[in-house]
This record gives sequence, C-alpha cells and structure tokens, in this order.
Amino acid sequence: MKNDTILPPGRSGSGRPAVLLATRVFGALAALALLAALTFSPSARAADTNAAGLVVRHGDGRLVYVYVEFTEPEITGTELLNRSGLATEVTAFSGLGTAICSLDGEGCPSDDCFCHSDENPSNYWQYLSLTPDGNWNVEMNGPDNRVVRDRDVDGWSWAADDPQLPAITLDEIARLTGADRQGGDGAAPAVLAVEVDPSGKVTARTGAPDDDGSMPTSYLAFGALLIAAVGVAMVTALRRRSGSES
Repeated sequence: MKNDTILPPGRSGSGRPAVLLATRVFGALAALALLAALTFSPSARAADTNAAGLVVRHGDGRLVYVYVEFTEPEITGTELLNRSGLATEVTAFSGLGTAICSLDGEGCPSDDCFCHSDENPSNYWQYLSLTPDGNWNVEMNGPDNRVVRDRDVDGWSWAADDPQLPAITLDEIARLTGADRQGGDGAAPAVLAVEVDPSGKVTARTGAPDDDGSMPTSYLAFGALLIAAVGVAMVTALRRRSGSES
C-alpha cells in the first residue's frame, strides 16, 4: 500500500521543499554571522595579544611610560610610536627612513628637524632600545628599520649626549600604567600611558589605541539586521505562497 502523507484540509505538500530550503538558508546565514562574530571578537584574538613598552624622556626630566598591546607577531619602531598616542612630527630622509623631529610636544618642526643642532646643548631625539640584559642600545638605523616584538621596550630621549633613560622592564611599565599582563578577559589591545615628573609624581595619560582589526560593532549589528530582514522576507513569501495554494 502506498503510504501518502496526510495534510490538513486546504493544504498541499508542494510548499514543503520551500520551507526546508528557507530553513537551511536561514540557518546558514545565522551560522555565518556567529562565525564572523567569534572570528573578529576581541576574546578570539586575546591569545595572540603581544605588548611592548615605550619610554620617553623630556629635556626637563619628565618621563612618559607607554604600554602598547598589538596582535601582530611584530611591528616597527615607527608603528609603536604611532600606536602610543603621543604626538609626533616627522620628516623622511632618502635611504634613511623617518626621523622624529618632535615628540610629545617637544622638539623641532618637520621642515627644520634638527633646529637645535647649532645650539649648546644641541638636543635631538635619540632613539634607543632596551637589550635583554637591561642596557640601552642606540638604534642607528632609525625606527622604520627597528623590529619590535613581544616584551620589547623602546626609548626616546631629548638630549645632546647622555640619554639618561632609566633601567626598566616591560613588567614594570605594565605596573606603572595599570596594564593587565594576564590577558584581561579578552579585552581589545590596550594603550596605557603615565607621566612621571622629576619629583616622582605620577599622572595618568590618555593613550590612543590603534585599530586592532576587530570587526566594528556597527558591522555586526548591520549583519544581524540583514539576517533578520531576510528571515522576515522568507516567512512572508512562504505565507503568501501557502495562502495561494490553499
């Protein structure tokens, strides 16, 4: 005996494939939205977060410490400065890369990068990096050619000779700025900064975090609305079709 499917009066089975197709399409869209949210969310990237430190010594002895997180395996010294939120004026020298003329409000304009070269003292922004044994090494090739990796510390000093940068570690910079070295529940990469004056007074500074590559919330919201709109359109079309077949 043929086993026919019994449908309610006034209904036909022709709409069933459409219902199944609509369900599968809607489910696939929802799965893609969830995958995108997980892929681009800060928590999914937290395991890949690295951090580097920045020490800036001004001519009056003020010290600025910046803690910068990043998700790439490495960045340049120039990128570390850019992400620090500290204002810079730069100029480019052919074959030598970028020179820092002014940093955090001190220095020279970009059209006269070494404006104090004829003065005594002839201050300029010296660029150094901290070695694993805790010593400062002069970076002769400039920030464009400097490779910064996790736990590295760069230093800048407005001075004519002795840079007078303090011996410090990234963990100490993290403690000064209040950074969480443990990962902090999947928070987005952070930029934290403090200023310490010659008397030892610590003042919080506002960092300017760079784009961490996560999907903006507005994009996720738009995606959710798009999926909802598609779902509503499918349901409406199916209802109209079912009504016409009844």
